Amino acid sequence: MKIIASVVKGIEEISAEEIRQLEGVSNISCRQKHVEFDFLGDTTQLAHLKTVDDLSILILSANITTIINLLTKENFSEAIEWIKGIRKIKAFFSITASVYKNKDYSQDSIKSQFSDKLTKILGFSYSPLDHSNFDVKVALEGENATVLLKIFPKSLYQREYEHMSQFGSIRPTIAAAMITFLKSKVDAKTLVDNLCGSGTFLCEGFNQGLKVSGGDILSSRVEITKKNLAKVGYQDFKLYLEDASHTKFTRQFDIAVSNLPWGKQIRIDDINSLYNGIINEYRRILEINGGIGLISSNPEIVSKYLSRNFPNYKIEEYKIGYLGQTPTITFAYID
Repeated sequence: MKIIASVVKGIEEISAEEIRQLEGVSNISCRQKHVEFDFLGDTTQLAHLKTVDDLSILILSANITTIINLLTKENFSEAIEWIKGIRKIKAFFSITASVYKNKDYSQDSIKSQFSDKLTKILGFSYSPLDHSNFDVKVALEGENATVLLKIFPKSLYQREYEHMSQFGSIRPTIAAAMITFLKSKVDAKTLVDNLCGSGTFLCEGFNQGLKVSGGDILSSRVEITKKNLAKVGYQDFKLYLEDASHTKFTRQFDIAVSNLPWGKQIRIDDINSLYNGIINEYRRILEINGGIGLISSNPEIVSKYLSRNFPNYKIEEYKIGYLGQTPTITFAYID
């Protein structure tokens, strides 16, 4: 089965490495925002991918002017039976459409044409608003159209805990990718985030088997984080209301990860002083040969203070694209 994983732009290689760890994966390749692979393994593995936003089965790819005529029930037969082995399917379908670099088609025109054809060949009724059952994704880029079938009713980036969706907040799959990357470089058992926000890094760290701790300068965020850690089943945590530059911790952590203030979520008077203070504190509480990952829209400042505080560490950057934002993830670790 040919599977297409949708991922955040910039973390394709990190997601590909996670996918490679699954049994039954072959012919894996990356392109922007996607990882493609053949899969013959146990399907329950797919539901546990941490760095992937969504998973779909490739049905057909062809020129937009011919693809509707090429679609048959046989195109979907194997995929339908495969998905039935995972979950129940009711007799209705929805369509998710996207258009890029093509002025002749709109999302509405694609939905209209494909819904008529799919109603005939599948024998299902069309439900334009309910995407929870059998969602067909039609992606048009230039003249080429790709038809995909979503595997799970809920996207993988959705978590059981409360995700803060304000500007500058981080998607769980990005947090998971940063932790996954650092775990590939450091033998990590403990994680700290001194700017925990709603606790995304801490929840993702716990979900990857780490003992997590942290804090935030805002009491409201500390309380949200406590509730979210409880939702994922973690009770044995240390979480403090404190300044990220002056914490109660001693040297005890293997990796540190944070979503640094970008000067957009909150007002920053002196970003150099702020970043230097945060990174200097991480140097104090990180174990020797630990690893650190920071996301910010000011990577040049991050790299400057990482190089100053961790002089023997390798610095590596990943520029990502997320909801119109283009922050950079900066890692520092012993190579």
